[in-house]
Amino acid sequence: MLRRRFPASGRVDVVREAAALTAYASGRYEEALREVRAVRRMRGDSSLRAVEADAERGLGHPEKAVEIIDATDASSLDLAEQVELVLVSSGARADLGQADVGLVIVDDALAALPASADDELRRRLMEVKAQRLTELGRDEEAGEVLDAMPCRC
Repeated sequence: MLRRRFPASGRVDVVREAAALTAYASGRYEEALREVRAVRRMRGDSSLRAVEADAERGLGHPEKAVEIIDATDASSLDLAEQVELVLVSSGARADLGQADVGLVIVDDALAALPASADDELRRRLMEVKAQRLTELGRDEEAGEVLDAMPCRC
């Protein structure tokens, strides 16, 4: 819609990023993928790889999500983006019936998370860890993880 009203807006990466995030948030995953890939071509970075991978999951392609994540150099991303990749990767593995692999991915991320990391990042990882434990029938452990989560104060 923006491009119809303002044709030059399609050539501005922040406009395409906003369109990608809006499409993703509203569940229009095909559109989100188009826009994310356009942003990546324009910028030459991997900043929206988690959105791209999760959009593939939303389209029912968890194997493509895993491929995207495996092809991403996470060291070039900031910590929040790295955590997003971990969350999507864990979810994609669970979608593929590999909840145990998804649990290992989250456990490894929690172990590597710096003590100075934002509590919200730790909380989100712990929520997904509890989900994977529940999927594996380890409800008591899941409850312990939820009880140990940082407070949302």
